[in-house]
Amino acid sequence: EENPINKANWLEVIALFYGENEVTKAKHYLKNIEMQYSRLKELAKAANNKPKVMLGMPWKGNWYISGVNTYQANFIKDAGANYQWEELVDYGSLPVAFEKVLVNSIDADFWLNPGSYKNKRDILELDERFNKINAFKESSIYSHYNRSNLKGANDYWESGVVEPNVILADLIYIFHPSLLQEHKSKYYFRIDE
Repeated sequence: EENPINKANWLEVIALFYGENEVTKAKHYLKNIEMQYSRLKELAKAANNKPKVMLGMPWKGNWYISGVNTYQANFIKDAGANYQWEELVDYGSLPVAFEKVLVNSIDADFWLNPGSYKNKRDILELDERFNKINAFKESSIYSHYNRSNLKGANDYWESGVVEPNVILADLIYIFHPSLLQEHKSKYYFRIDE
């Protein structure tokens, strides 16, 4: 599913295996999540600026770029930001050469989901050219590994799927902190030096 709310709605399908009472609970939960998501999306529209956002990290010589119609790109748009690859009208990931991503991302305001890296030193060990990216220079790199364990399990892809409202709030707080001043990020953390 490319839409975060549609992805969360799979909870209702799973609830079918547990009986009518669980289906009723799932419907109520999902209605509440959808209302919160819609409210947050409207709040993000009030932002004065739309920062440019890049995603991901290269793997084996290629950077797999999410198309504009993907789960990740829709979160960015709904949080009041511009996804760097809006011209990629696709529903999946496409391999793009590192150099092309570097040129396209040089002026990115934010860098999201750079793998499981926890600091900028480790990112630079992968490739020194990352230090040319504006988001790297400004330390505007945010990882979605805030809730992970030593074996690599990442709660962003587990409970986050049924909490798209929380992920959206995290992203709005990252891109437009004045809109959600009291928010405490659940799934994202800022990568420091």
